[in-house]
Amino acid sequence: LINQTKFYERWGGGLDSHRSNGLEPELEKERSVSKRILVVDACMLTPDRDSGSYRMSQMLKIFQSLGYKVTFAPVNLDLFDQYGRDLQKSGVEVLYTPYVISLSDWIKDNGSHFSIVLLSRADVADMFMDHVFQCCPEAQVIFDTVDLHYLREERQAKIEGSRLLEASARSRKKQEIALMEQADSVLVVSPVEQAAIIAEYPYLPIDVVSNIHEIYGQSSSYDNRCDILFIGSFNHPPNVDGIRYFVREVFPLVRAEMPEVNLVVVGSNLGDKLDDCDLDGVTLRGYVPDLTECFSGARLSIAPLRYGAGVKGKVNMSMCYGLPVVGTPVAAEGMWLEDGRDILIAESSEEYAQKIVQVYTDREIWCRLSEGGYRNIHAHFSIEAASSAIQRVIRSAPETHQSMA
Repeated sequence: LINQTKFYERWGGGLDSHRSNGLEPELEKERSVSKRILVVDACMLTPDRDSGSYRMSQMLKIFQSLGYKVTFAPVNLDLFDQYGRDLQKSGVEVLYTPYVISLSDWIKDNGSHFSIVLLSRADVADMFMDHVFQCCPEAQVIFDTVDLHYLREERQAKIEGSRLLEASARSRKKQEIALMEQADSVLVVSPVEQAAIIAEYPYLPIDVVSNIHEIYGQSSSYDNRCDILFIGSFNHPPNVDGIRYFVREVFPLVRAEMPEVNLVVVGSNLGDKLDDCDLDGVTLRGYVPDLTECFSGARLSIAPLRYGAGVKGKVNMSMCYGLPVVGTPVAAEGMWLEDGRDILIAESSEEYAQKIVQVYTDREIWCRLSEGGYRNIHAHFSIEAASSAIQRVIRSAPETHQSMA
């Protein structure tokens, strides 16, 4: 694969900006690629920091395995140092400054080469949808919602009793539905979201491509574990709200039964967002580069989300390591999870504390949930499951925009 920096320094960022003189076999190899996909996301992928980035990085690998040459473009064109270079090392072509100054201009110059363009998240799709249809006439245009933003905002508005958020959610819904109506294919991450959209808009082309995970397995037994783990990016408001709720309303009830148990809070972009949660028995660790130790040392993972949408990476990742989870109905939504078999689900603060104590102190329940989580990940969130779903999306694409005109 051609070196990204060398390519842009030499050829100025355009796939057609150089006429071959027979001296550049690597460039000629690039020209011979028949299947290309352009993926545009809000910023560089940081798969060790947030669930959305992890899912997208796995999707890029799947497209590569299906024979696609992948070009990735963050809207801000920021390479973000090692994260962008890691993508390049994996064979992904990355667009970034100073070699690409305007993403819109780059798409205008090179859009005809792509057979698929995937626009990730509503605001990104809103910025580029019309432009992509004009400049990429042969491409299947996929709108990847990541999660239904309007659904998350509706639930937040209800929790906070905010008319302003309620109005924002209505506006967001109009935006997202309009984008879905334009796209050739629409991706959501859960069957719950798929059903919600189809119930109102049965004509929309909605497919499920959920979170994508490898199964790591247990490295320590029930008896060699202690404490409770929460993991999540704190740029995501539901995580901040959820851990505050847990610390204020649930954890005191847990500590009344098990005073020796601690809560360890891990996640990127913590800053001072949880300074009011820095209490006895609560450890705020923030960003941890390698989470293996966290998942292998904790006895229990929690997902105390009061609102949100999509599927929850914190639940998936815990199960990949065989770590049982106690969560809310919102946290378990759309993940094919059965209460008591794969996860414990609690609705009230009292029930939440009770179920934490139950799984924390009962080895048999702990082992049953651990095994159930493994099976759930393998059946619904494996690389193989995602690859099959993506291939179905590609096969269902319309012929071309030109042929439809």
